[in-house]
Amino acid sequence: MPNAKTVSLDQLLANANDQSWYLSFEQAVEGITEGEAVWKPDANRHSIGELTYHLIYWNKV
Repeated sequence: MPNAKTVSLDQLLANANDQSWYLSFEQAVEGITEGEAVWKPDANRHSIGELTYHLIYWNKV
């Protein structure tokens, strides 16, 4: 039986490039411009770019 770390890592990697029942991250952000990536609906929300940076950072940590 796989351990929780292995299962979690497999799921994180699947989010990046696996076409399962939802779009992969690469497909979801395809065609987004720099302006759209930094746009925020208001000061209390995060942009696509900020959320992406957060995910990349914690995946590497």
